[in-house]
Amino acid sequence: GMIKTIAEFGKLYQNDEQYLTQPYKAHQDQKLICIILQSNDQINYSYIGVEFVKDLDKEDFKNLLFSKGSSRGLNKSPSAEVTESKKTVTIKIIAFFKDSSEESLKNIFTLLTKNKQDIITKVEEYKQKYEKIVLSIKINDKFLKDVEEINFKQILLEKQIEKTGKKHPDINCCICHSNKEILDKGSPFPFFTT
Repeated sequence: GMIKTIAEFGKLYQNDEQYLTQPYKAHQDQKLICIILQSNDQINYSYIGVEFVKDLDKEDFKNLLFSKGSSRGLNKSPSAEVTESKKTVTIKIIAFFKDSSEESLKNIFTLLTKNKQDIITKVEEYKQKYEKIVLSIKINDKFLKDVEEINFKQILLEKQIEKTGKKHPDINCCICHSNKEILDKGSPFPFFTT
């Protein structure tokens, strides 16, 4: 019946970034600025600079895996609206990579920290030029969603789990019967799987 239909919808949508990221209305005249990184071996990265990429539209927020966190803390992906250049670069972008156990993410943290002042200066220049900007990262010319060596989508999902519920590894889902992570606080049901 209805629950089975909902389960089918779940299967369709579980890999769609749109449902991971927050529906976000692009402001008019919002510009996308990216920290450009390159890697040959998918572990070590080099910093190329900060570049204007494009005028933002609604679709871009999916590519950036844009999902707001708290106003003072981390977002769930290294993409953020720029309020004050220094705070945004330090708290929303660099800090995202800070406590990672993955070597590639650790290396990005070190690289961004080393180039922090240059990034802040460049972002501030763009901030003076354009009123509304969103800052993200491009790796080997790819937006976060499409970076192969780092699964930013999975990281986002895990942060979503931390925020919205607890893992119940010993319970099967009553809708799809799988034994995956079950989130409580799901709506309109009291729980759901990822």
